[in-house]
Amino acid sequence: MQVTTKTLIAMHRDGLSDQAIADRTGVELAAVERIISAHQNEVAAHRAGTLTPPRPAPVAASAPSATPDVADLLSWAADHPSPSIRTAGVRASTALDVLQNRRRQDAELEAVTSNVKELEARIEKLRARAAELRDGQKTRQVKPRDYVPAEVRAWAREEGIPCPVAGVVPASVVAAWRASHATS
Repeated sequence: MQVTTKTLIAMHRDGLSDQAIADRTGVELAAVERIISAHQNEVAAHRAGTLTPPRPAPVAASAPSATPDVADLLSWAADHPSPSIRTAGVRASTALDVLQNRRRQDAELEAVTSNVKELEARIEKLRARAAELRDGQKTRQVKPRDYVPAEVRAWAREEGIPCPVAGVVPASVVAAWRASHATS
């Protein structure tokens, strides 16, 4: 399919991205980007009044009037009577397929890598925020003890008050210890 520059520019004006234009027309993305960029530069130059008319390229007497489209060239090679030309056409077609697939893979890899970097940056921000929130939470205020648990246990044993040997000293035992020590 032969696509003209005007068609590409019209598709761009219709709001299609360069990638969408390349996908729909089969024109390489780099070529679409070059054409759209050149057109935008031309429009900007025209608006600024600095546009000069393009100079036609010199044409050699033996050169063809136009470069054949790749698809036309491959079709011509496939229908050629010479086996070596047909083989060259198949090789060229295969090479173009390999290049096109690799280009798509590279573009996808670049997009995935970019997304990974963005997500990693977002994860870092979320982790930092979570740390801020954890640090900002009120922690249980522990009152400093005004007694030594071993002393209270020893006092409770002497007084015959039941008190566990380990763990938390019951509040009732501590209250009794405080009461007995407040009067003395």
